[in-house]
Amino acid sequence: YDEGLARNQAERHYYFPPGYFDAILAADWAATWVAEDGGAPVAVACFLEGGAFAHYHLSGGGDAARGTFA
Repeated sequence: YDEGLARNQAERHYYFPPGYFDAILAADWAATWVAEDGGAPVAVACFLEGGAFAHYHLSGGGDAARGTFA
């Protein structure tokens, strides 16, 4: 996520504080999907779930993700 923000020269308010991703991903109402290339992770997407609804929250990937359309 941060790599994509830096690549796009995003303003600081788009960045999350340290520990944010650890806290979100540890929640039982969050699900993570990882795209791999040759067994190495290249992109990730985080979904938040509640009842009958899911919210596509965040995603990110490095240069390898862009090259593989992950």
